[in-house]
Amino acid sequence: MKALSSNAVATKAKAMYGKRLRKEDYQELLRKRSVNEVAAYLKNETAYSDILDGVRENAIHRSQLEHLLKKDLYLKSQRLANFAGVGHRQFYDYLIRLAEIDQILNCIHALEGIDREGYLASIPSYFEKRSRFDFLALAHVHRFDDLLHVLRGTGYDKIIAAFRPASSQDKIDSLGCERALRKEFYENLFDVIKHTYKGSLQRQLLEIFETSLELENMTKIYRLKKYFRADPQLILRSLIPVRSRLSGSFIEELVQAPTDKEMMRLLSESSYQFYVGDKDYVFIEYYASEIKYHLSERYMRFSTVAPLVYATYMSLHHIEIENIIHIIEGVRYHVAPESIEEVLIY
Repeated sequence: MKALSSNAVATKAKAMYGKRLRKEDYQELLRKRSVNEVAAYLKNETAYSDILDGVRENAIHRSQLEHLLKKDLYLKSQRLANFAGVGHRQFYDYLIRLAEIDQILNCIHALEGIDREGYLASIPSYFEKRSRFDFLALAHVHRFDDLLHVLRGTGYDKIIAAFRPASSQDKIDSLGCERALRKEFYENLFDVIKHTYKGSLQRQLLEIFETSLELENMTKIYRLKKYFRADPQLILRSLIPVRSRLSGSFIEELVQAPTDKEMMRLLSESSYQFYVGDKDYVFIEYYASEIKYHLSERYMRFSTVAPLVYATYMSLHHIEIENIIHIIEGVRYHVAPESIEEVLIY
């Protein structure tokens, strides 16, 4: 029974991957002149027909379309997870744990006055059955204590309670909250992998998620350096320790780089150079996504082991959805197709 469940996950995930967007689909999408035309193509010509069934593509708005695409990622993850045995569910639910953290951080940003209206409109209700707390209850959070109340008993409340502002006038340490939440997530995930899987499967899963964390750290360094001119000590405090492909001394070198451009130059000469092409990466997010794409594609192509195929498929599907969102945004703002294509990864 255990083997049958494992085979079902791998077989189904590979079948889903077989229905991914191809180069021809991206070329067609890049020719579209409106969000409605993009929606119509996705609905009528691709595997997104299920999630867009019943949608009036000539009336759909950008935010609605993006919401449905993200919902598709969740539904596919749950469809695959349902084939997994009970003993593996803790691993397969890692995407739900990530979504919970994202919603907590989005709520904290809204408390700081960052696009509260947009945040309220984007709360995903479809996680309700699997999440540890009520996402929709976050819409009624107006103070940090309200958030602690919503999260009571989940474990998240204890993590962020350490960052509770002394008064309503004090600023929330959102960077500290993010680091603490993500550190707890990765520590728990690594523990689950080490206790549930053995041998080469354990090593490969750890490689995927340790690489993901290392790329998050690189993105954090870049963004703090470029957009906030943060000092090296603040940057170092914001990172979550991990050892994947980069040594501690090299991470220190990235942090100490005088500019974001110098940091990218250093990265271009690191061990990650083998996972990316010769593009001139304008944004660190695209650099990180391309590394994830090539690593995940390699495992998807050659592996038949369920947890590994699941993790790599979800990574690849997430990148595909990000590609579509880039196209939607580009079409909406009349960006030239060739400029949009530069940021697509496939």
